[in-house]
Amino acid sequence: MKIFKKLLFFFILVIIIILSVYYYNNWSVNKRNQEKNDLITRISEFNILDEDLDESLVDKYKELFIEKRDLFLENPDSLSIFNNLLDMGIYKQLVGDYYGAEEIWLYASTLFSESPALNGNLAHLYKYFIHDFNKAEEFYLKALEVAGVNHYTHFHELYGLYRYQLEDKEKTVDILSRAIIEMPNNINIYLLSAHYYEDISDINKAIYYYNKALEINPDSEVAINGLNKIQ
Repeated sequence: MKIFKKLLFFFILVIIIILSVYYYNNWSVNKRNQEKNDLITRISEFNILDEDLDESLVDKYKELFIEKRDLFLENPDSLSIFNNLLDMGIYKQLVGDYYGAEEIWLYASTLFSESPALNGNLAHLYKYFIHDFNKAEEFYLKALEVAGVNHYTHFHELYGLYRYQLEDKEKTVDILSRAIIEMPNNINIYLLSAHYYEDISDINKAIYYYNKALEINPDSEVAINGLNKIQ
């Protein structure tokens, strides 16, 4: 009899554990589904937070947003609507809904996290609008991980972040050097480097980079005028 009671107790305990796990898993799934539905609802909203915008512009942005949103809602988990999400975030940013743009682009990153366009958008948003400079650096560097892309804008904006917002001279110099290594035929990188060294009064290096720019384009007025100014 005692053995029977022990077995019965053990059986009931196992059933309770199984049911608890089952209901917990269902609760977790339902919670995740509800959170996702709430997120999609927020993503689909178009909140105009910049009250100074011209009404005609607002109407245009809203119309374009709705067009992209409707395609997104047809299949929110498909990579095929990735570009729609990028555009929807841009329209949110244009009307001052910066955290709405952040949320939609972070959702897009769950579909394609390696996109340099997406990571560049997030970095730009964090740098210029949300002013979270550590996150801006994180996403600029993530954008630069993808090879075979014209990264001049990412390099230029990251250079500005290091120089003016973070005031990190070592990182400023390092990112200019990296840009030259990765984009050796881009004249703008050499001009940017020349301007930087001219600004910090390192004239020899400024002359060197202006001359490197002239090797790419001997008719560059920016390089010619820069050399005439400092020589």
